[in-house]
Order: sequence, then structure tokens, then C-alpha cells
Amino acid sequence: MIERTNLSHIRHIVDTEIEQRKAEPIDLLGLGDAEGEYIYLLRQRNAYVRTVADLYRLLHYHEQDATRILEIGAYLGIVSTAASKLGFQVDAFELHEFCHNERLQALYARNGVRLSPGDLSEYRLPFEDGTFDAVVMCETLEHLNFNPLPVIREINRVTRMGGVIYIAMPNGACLNKRLRLLCGQSVCNPIGDYFYQVDQRYNMKVGLHWREYMAYETQEMLEGIGYEVIETYFFESADLEPRLRLRRRLGKVLRDLWPALRHDQIVVGRKRDTPNFEHWRV
Repeated sequence: MIERTNLSHIRHIVDTEIEQRKAEPIDLLGLGDAEGEYIYLLRQRNAYVRTVADLYRLLHYHEQDATRILEIGAYLGIVSTAASKLGFQVDAFELHEFCHNERLQALYARNGVRLSPGDLSEYRLPFEDGTFDAVVMCETLEHLNFNPLPVIREINRVTRMGGVIYIAMPNGACLNKRLRLLCGQSVCNPIGDYFYQVDQRYNMKVGLHWREYMAYETQEMLEGIGYEVIETYFFESADLEPRLRLRRRLGKVLRDLWPALRHDQIVVGRKRDTPNFEHWRV
């Protein structure tokens, strides 16, 4: 869980990074969607603070300037640049289409973050074996519309022995989804989003959640690919807000009694071996 030590400092770094994106918009796909990107960052603010604080807690015993972190699905780079400001060596991996954006390239360069383009569907990361002390995937795994296991296999390959994988994503069994199912409603993206996803006029290239996992499923994937799960917890961004409306306060009471009802899951694994995957088709 998040430690209070250095939390205010980390929150300040994250807030500064978000406001910098407002002052110098990126507009990843050149669609005039800079305002939408900024609104998304504000919505994810508490999740970014949580992630950076967790990374600091997990890795602060290392020499920061000798500790390498890879963020997969770095998007606008809030986590990557914040971690760099804490002294870590950071690499960011993103889609080719996003990496072509010169403003994004300049942003990462100014912050000392190495940006590498690629596509996870190719099941290959452009890094040597055992390069990283930690690999971070936040709000990424649920966007993959293909088998994620070869991706995790690649993460295992580029992580040093004893290094960690940090996965944060929606909890497939959160309170809101359970209530929607009880009301006969879908917990998946509405069909209208499918039309936006294939329409080049909208910034929805990676916007769909093709599958949201239960925490035990995330653990099963990691344990089957050479990781020992060392931490699992659930997180609700709204619970960190100072003032909650009555309905949210009631929801918080339920989530405090039953943490698995919270919106997000965080699963951390430590690499214990590199299994033999020669029999796999990919």
C-alpha cells in the first residue's frame, strides 16, 4: 500500500507533470484532442501518485541512478517522467504512432527518458535480456486484444533475476461492475465505442478494454511465467479525495469492509526464474 513518507513530494511531482502537459499540449495523434488528453490525466491523477509512490517504496533501497525502470504503455509519460525526477533511469515503450509525435519525443528527451517504439502484438521488446530492475504496466493489459501471456514472457526476459513486474489495471470484480450485472447491464465497452475505435477521426486507437481481469487471474498469469507474487491489493482513486458525496461515502464503507470491491487491482511479482517456452506457438 501507499506509504505517507515522501507522498506529498511525489504528489507535487505528478501534479507538476500534469499541468506541464496542459501548458505544452502533446495531442498525440494530431486530432486536436489536447484538452481530452488533459482531462484524462486529471482523472488518473491519484492512480499516477499511487504508482510512483509504490515504485519508490519497492525500489528506494537501490541506488536510484543505477536502477532501470521500463514503463510499457507510457502514454503521455506522467509515471515515466516522475520516476526520472526521483532519480531512476527510465525507458518508455509506446506504439509507433504515438512515438512519431515530435512533441512527445521532446518531452521525454527533456526528462532524460529513453523512448522506444513498438507494438506488443509483435511479442518482442527491443531490449537485451535482464536489462531492467522493474517493469511497469499501468492501465495497459486490459487494452490488449490478443493473448497477453507472450507479452509477459517478454517482460520476464528483459527483467533481471529478482527484479519486479508491477501491474495496475481495473478490477474485473469491482462494486460498480457487480451492480451493473445485477441490473442486467454489460460491464464491457458500449458497442458505440467499437465504431469510434476504427474511426480515424477519434483518439480511440487503444481506448477499448478488451478484457478486464480478476486479481486471481492476474496472479495466475504471473506465477505461470516465472514470477512469485509478492503483493496484491485493491485501490479506489475516489477514496483519496477529501470530500465524497453521500453515495460515494456509502460505497467507500462497503469497499473498506470488502477491499476486493475497489475499482483497481495492483499485483506485484518478483522474477524467480525464466521458464522454457520453446513449445509455445509464438
